[in-house]
Amino acid sequence: MSPLVDRVALGLGAERLLRGKRRHALAIVMYHGVVEAALEPFCWHQLPVAAFDQQIAWLAQHRTVLPLAEALSRLAEGTLPEDAAAVTFDDGYRNNLTRALPILARHGVPATVFVVTGRRGHDTRLWPDRLWKAVRDARAKTLDTSTLGLGTLDLGDVQARGAAYGRVVHAVKEVDVSRWDELLDDLVTRLEPDPSAPPDADFELLDDSELATLDAHPLIDLGPHSVTHPILSRCSNEQVAHEVAASCAELAARHDTPPPVFAYPNGRTQDFDERARHAVQLAGVRFALSTEHGLARRDSDPLALPRISVGADLPFSRFRLLLAGA
Repeated sequence: MSPLVDRVALGLGAERLLRGKRRHALAIVMYHGVVEAALEPFCWHQLPVAAFDQQIAWLAQHRTVLPLAEALSRLAEGTLPEDAAAVTFDDGYRNNLTRALPILARHGVPATVFVVTGRRGHDTRLWPDRLWKAVRDARAKTLDTSTLGLGTLDLGDVQARGAAYGRVVHAVKEVDVSRWDELLDDLVTRLEPDPSAPPDADFELLDDSELATLDAHPLIDLGPHSVTHPILSRCSNEQVAHEVAASCAELAARHDTPPPVFAYPNGRTQDFDERARHAVQLAGVRFALSTEHGLARRDSDPLALPRISVGADLPFSRFRLLLAGA
């Protein structure tokens, strides 16, 4: 729907009409990073701080926002309050601490940050972020992506670069995990990034000290999100077991108890399988989150709970409708 249609729907009382649909459901909101202003080229998973503040303020006023583990336990027990929500962040970006936490604290909203335990520190990047910087800084005007079946992509302006970046990210995710490093190295070489371009501080990951600071904050819980952020369904049995068990073990060591919730990397239905679910159970974890859209209900699969994904292109009117159960 267009923003205009969404605003009309809100004006006609869509939130009230959907109340019955969401009354005993939990809205688990999924963020990744929070940046000062919208990035160019477009980057879906880094949300401008003004939009994030607006959304968190609205959640604080119109929803009962609970810590995720408490919300899921109460959902399972049938004691969840009406209009309940929980806030999550995937990947463990440093801006969760520097930009998101002050806003969460100002509004009194708790959140869970799911950490890629083997990817930490300001000099480490997840592969989509490494690719984004190379696209932003590219001196090449086109990109040959025949190895991904996409042909030659235009890089002539910032809009074209954003579109190219999105297409390449989606294509790489469909390739065997063992080829990712080789593919990324080749793509970055073809892009010919300008070595004098400014750094990409928005994609810095939390270091050990910053993780400890977050972990100590009364509004923040940490959760496991794998060791290296692969697509688990494309991993070997040994890799699946390691990615889940090792990440859960690191989080368990912080509090001498298994983490209550795991978040699958990428999280689409096709991105995790029975092996991943079994590994989560073996780690003593009670719940697991997908990235499939929807509200979590008492009869939802506890090892494949849906979330509401929030990206940089989501209008506020659509955000409200999604929280209402649209």
